[in-house]
Amino acid sequence: MKKIFVFPICLAAAFVLILSVSSQAEKKLQRSKMSSINLSAEQGNIGDKTSSDLQFRISAHHNYADINNDGSVIAADGKLIVTQNGQYKVKEISGHDFYGVKLKLDSSGKTLSYLQQDQKNANINFMDTDTTELSAQYIHPKEHALESMIHFDISSNANTFLYSYFFGDGREKICIVDKEGKTFSKPHEVGVVELATHLFIDSSGQRVFINATVLEKKDYGNYTRTVNVYKSFWADRKGNEWQPAQPLKISGATNPIVIDHAKNGNLLLVNTEDNGIALIEWKKNEWSEPVFLGFKPHKLDRMDMSEDGNVIASTGFNPPSSAAETIDLSAQDFKLFKKDNNGKYYDEKINKDSSYIISSEFLLSKNGKNMVIIPYEITD
Repeated sequence: MKKIFVFPICLAAAFVLILSVSSQAEKKLQRSKMSSINLSAEQGNIGDKTSSDLQFRISAHHNYADINNDGSVIAADGKLIVTQNGQYKVKEISGHDFYGVKLKLDSSGKTLSYLQQDQKNANINFMDTDTTELSAQYIHPKEHALESMIHFDISSNANTFLYSYFFGDGREKICIVDKEGKTFSKPHEVGVVELATHLFIDSSGQRVFINATVLEKKDYGNYTRTVNVYKSFWADRKGNEWQPAQPLKISGATNPIVIDHAKNGNLLLVNTEDNGIALIEWKKNEWSEPVFLGFKPHKLDRMDMSEDGNVIASTGFNPPSSAAETIDLSAQDFKLFKKDNNGKYYDEKINKDSSYIISSEFLLSKNGKNMVIIPYEITD
């Protein structure tokens, strides 16, 4: 059976790069060191893989790692990694511990924000990556030791952030805060959910998206039952006020779930129950009908989209439990998917490389021109 992995997709030129793997030859995988790949959405292709001497883990799926706009700053595995003379180097820092916690970089890479919690407070720390000093700290006092800040996201300049807060009755509040220097606004609550899984805020801090379960009453004919339903919600800022979060509904798709956003929150990459991955746009004060990409992801797939919406990187490969475990793997084909005048996608192979595969450990820079990966080298 073939596994299909979306690699870069160029929306503006209707380009989609696909990585296809089929099980034919018996090979072994060996986890390697960090590498980077230059992407060119304009030409619809990818550059050569450039290896480094750095070894660390990228857990971006749960926001334990991040990369800035141009790919020059990375935070991952408790390390701050910056480019010096074109090479990635680990920067020495002290007084900050962000290993194994949620974190985010602003667009410039000059501000790293990360969660820090104890029995009294749930904090978001803001670190200046140039000086490595604490530039600001947001404190949410706990009424009970079990309360916790779970997820968060920041705008491109780190001046607005969104977070979910697990509180006394077992649900999560969704709050938004504005930051100015070391000063913070009061949190504005846009909703309460049973369980949030992903939070997104647009680059300007004016629109947010929330993936979460909520309780809804379902009619089963002779009776009704209250059940947990997984949905995406969104909310806009109107003037100085935030509107209550509302379910994301689009014509032509069932239960769209936000995967990523672009173009200041006006372009969404969503997964639908019926036809898989699609793009929708905010036009004339409503969400457009979906443009389906012909790809249904596995539940463990990761997908990221550049801020301009021109590149989408995805992988569904899950490494074996042992780095040297034998698996069946054939050569991989990179394909360019183009959209014809009738709106149909067709593919054209543009290059071939069977020396490595990409796991879920990857980071796509916000400008879509650099992809950092932890490759698995293929050996006999």
